[in-house]
Amino acid sequence: MEQPKENKGTVRRRHGLVTAWLIFLIIASLMSVGLTAYLMTYQTSTQQMLIPRNVVITMVVLQFVKVVSAVLLLNWMKLGYWIYVAACLGMAYLYYSNASFGFGGTRAIFALVGIVIMTMVLKIPRDEIPAWKHLR
Repeated sequence: MEQPKENKGTVRRRHGLVTAWLIFLIIASLMSVGLTAYLMTYQTSTQQMLIPRNVVITMVVLQFVKVVSAVLLLNWMKLGYWIYVAACLGMAYLYYSNASFGFGGTRAIFALVGIVIMTMVLKIPRDEIPAWKHLR
């Protein structure tokens, strides 16, 4: 997939796996937002608020932040990576601090593993140049 040219005349290209991962991240985050909103509506209608409303709203906001970060990364912006890291750290804190509601340390660890996976994906080279080098 060819991208817009830089000022130096080089064409930015990313490996297909990097693009696929970013698109998957967008879809998975949007599905998570939908599922969380559905569960929140269901809990409200049955009068069983198992998870505090502010925790659910924070989860939804952080998932939207992940979507924004993936879109920024698709547009070659390094800021998207740092926003993604902040969102994952926020999710890890949220999961760990609300362990009494069934989240626990395992989900917090998975949120942190997301940072490692994103870093590794951005290091996948195309024409011997990783996507990370093309981010501005």
